[in-house]
Amino acid sequence: VAVTGVQTCALPISNRLEEKAQSLPIMGDAITAARRRGVQQFNQAAIDRATSPIGAKVDGIGHQGVADAGDAISRFYDQALTKVQHVPLDNQFAGSLQQLQGMAQNLTPDMARKFDKTLNDVVLSRVSQTGSLMGDTYKAIDSELGALGSRYGRSTLASEQELGDAVTQLRALLNDQMRRTNPSVAAQLDKADAAWANLVRVEGAAKQAKNAEGVFTPAQLNMAIQSADNSVRKRAVARGQALMQDLGNAGQTVLGNKYPDSGTAGRLLLGGGALGAGLAEPAIPLGLFGASALYTPTAQNIMNAAVTQRPQFAGLLAEQIRDGSTMLLPGGVQFGSSLLNQ
Repeated sequence: VAVTGVQTCALPISNRLEEKAQSLPIMGDAITAARRRGVQQFNQAAIDRATSPIGAKVDGIGHQGVADAGDAISRFYDQALTKVQHVPLDNQFAGSLQQLQGMAQNLTPDMARKFDKTLNDVVLSRVSQTGSLMGDTYKAIDSELGALGSRYGRSTLASEQELGDAVTQLRALLNDQMRRTNPSVAAQLDKADAAWANLVRVEGAAKQAKNAEGVFTPAQLNMAIQSADNSVRKRAVARGQALMQDLGNAGQTVLGNKYPDSGTAGRLLLGGGALGAGLAEPAIPLGLFGASALYTPTAQNIMNAAVTQRPQFAGLLAEQIRDGSTMLLPGGVQFGSSLLNQ
């Protein structure tokens, strides 16, 4: 199932028909297998979106694919930091640091003392006589402040959480200074940050799919996208503008959900009705074999190319399907609808 490059205006109806058709013998198994491949392709597309800012490609999905994507982004980030030779601390940094120190005085007395000690021991004691930090020193400081900010931030004490916020802001000040004085490195780190932002959504979806080995549905990705949306009142999601929401929505439209009414009206009408009609029209059961061929990987690739690239034969094939051939029903109807509605 191609998620990108296909207009989806006619897909919801054909998708519901295809979901119902999974209950049919012979073709049902083919459709189920094809839809499973579609979910796998969707997962690969999401992971590719995560790593695309850094130009990396991860082959694999599920928990391992997500882990490999995270490792690739981490390596890219670390390699960028190796290019930092030194970080001069100028008057702009000094002014920002003074403001942060003033804000830190609003912490509880004990937490304010801890902040001052962290600032002196972790940062200021390592500043060279020329007023700068060497590249390796900066990386060590960044790592230590990150760990401290995370540890205090996870505390159950409000006072320690506030200290964690202050330490995190100190780290952000140093990071801004490093980027401002190392613009080429900053450009690389911006790519890593963009990749991390995408991966946060993918990781959230994989977490929800923990019982499916991390292979998530479009709905689970959309839930992760909404959870990660930090805009006011989730406004970005409400407007359809949240990060990766275009991919999640496209996947939801194309792949949909599993057919919910097992054994009820939809399945009975499509399943029992088609088989019953086969008693009077032998071509219909045979058509189930023919239609199932449309859901093989090779046939799916051909159909995806026909829909997305619209070659010369697409119009002729659509016309043949429109004229009707019971040997292609119901799979041919779904393919024909996709062509006719481009």
